[in-house]
Amino acid sequence: YVIPLQHPETPKSIKDAMPSIREKLGHLLTTKKTIAHRAQFDLLWLRAKGVRCKASFDTKYAGHILDENVPTKLKARSPEDVPGQVEMYLGVPSGYSLDMSQADTHIWPLRELSKYGGMDAAYTWRLRIRHLREFDKEPRLLKLFANVTMPAVELFTQIETNGIAVDWDYLDTLFNKKKKGKCDKKLKKITDTFQASMPACPTVWADDLPPMEPIDGDWDTDDLGILLHDGLGYPVIEAKRTKKTHLASLKDEVLLDIKADVSADEEAVGFIDLLIEYADLRKDQAFVEGWHAAKKQDGRIHATYHMDGTVTGRCSCREPNMQQVPKHLRRAFIARPGWGLLQVDYSQLELRLAAEDAIEKVMLAIFECTEAHPRGGDIHTATAAIVAGVPESEVDSALRKKGKPVNFGFLYSMSARGFQHYARYSYGVFFTMEEAEAAKAAFFAKYPGLQPWHKRRKQECVLTGEVVSVVGRKRRPDKIYSPNREEQSRALRQAINSPIQG
Repeated sequence: YVIPLQHPETPKSIKDAMPSIREKLGHLLTTKKTIAHRAQFDLLWLRAKGVRCKASFDTKYAGHILDENVPTKLKARSPEDVPGQVEMYLGVPSGYSLDMSQADTHIWPLRELSKYGGMDAAYTWRLRIRHLREFDKEPRLLKLFANVTMPAVELFTQIETNGIAVDWDYLDTLFNKKKKGKCDKKLKKITDTFQASMPACPTVWADDLPPMEPIDGDWDTDDLGILLHDGLGYPVIEAKRTKKTHLASLKDEVLLDIKADVSADEEAVGFIDLLIEYADLRKDQAFVEGWHAAKKQDGRIHATYHMDGTVTGRCSCREPNMQQVPKHLRRAFIARPGWGLLQVDYSQLELRLAAEDAIEKVMLAIFECTEAHPRGGDIHTATAAIVAGVPESEVDSALRKKGKPVNFGFLYSMSARGFQHYARYSYGVFFTMEEAEAAKAAFFAKYPGLQPWHKRRKQECVLTGEVVSVVGRKRRPDKIYSPNREEQSRALRQAINSPIQG
């Protein structure tokens, strides 16, 4: 059956009986098995219309758990589009989908829309039958789906419904005064430096080019790159040119590379630091602008969460992304009156799980809870001590910070060169190649059980094409048999980290 709850052509008899229809629908959708594809969307919409409902089976997430490498959408939007589950698993020809991207301005006739919705429902039901057959072969995946994924559907539906409260006055005060003032000052310094360099930069003064200057209070990235390299003579990192324009990239990691190259020039280092600070301020501003754009009528942000947004099993968040908010901006999130916000984080969780999976005795001993250390020891301090060659008692906060990338980098079989890059861009910690090699040797000497674990996980993946996490989630690195050595190496590293992160 197709029941048009809200459409210009909805019959008067249905409109008149709407309270009774909502009540009966609510009874059906809470007492019977309910199947949906992307259930969070349907639950949110139905509840907004006053219909009680719950979901028993989500074919979108079931498909993702059964094979994380294939698209999870229901169907292709057009014959040229990437196939969805309906085309791949049921053999349905693509093309039955209506273009709903114009739903705000174009209302499809009720008959066409009813047929489309009915087909979606019928195919979703058939997908459930197909997925259950596959789950019969994979009982651990079914257990994961039933005990973790489906309860999380209700959890994320509630999170999306509730949204998060924001102290808009605090943000507006912060960015209209303090942050804007900082941006303006830094922009003036940058502009003054560039203007002083322009006579030495012929491309700036070419007759067929407009003068370079900040536009709407900001520099164009391409202009900035030309001025930085042609005008000031800073080195271009050839491997980091942008794909679109092939001009020098100005990402944070590139600026850090330039900073390392000009480290002997105090004035140059100061200017690069200025650019980085300015970029950070602009990022903060972009966050706040995105939050304002996402602000709903209730004054809250209602982001969308996806459990199939990554191949590792981690959740993703969009419109806007609320999972990667800088620490200094989280102060803007507030609780309703009489309530509080609780931030919870597992201490060194990935390292603890890896120690268990590898049965690495030294790591397990560090994490063991004792009377002296009721929460276990600090592995970052322990690693920093062996890398620096000092007793743990002499490890200060700066040294401990150097221990973090060592732990998280080499834990997953990172090369010394890859580690050097990771430490610099993720932690702002600089290692020479010699220091990186020494840190790697010291790390595996300290924790001798890790390299045999790496070997075991890699062999398992090569032999079976997959690895399994402690909760039963499978990861099938799609490049594990690639003839490209770099692609296969990346897949082998995934074979190590996926059982821990999944």
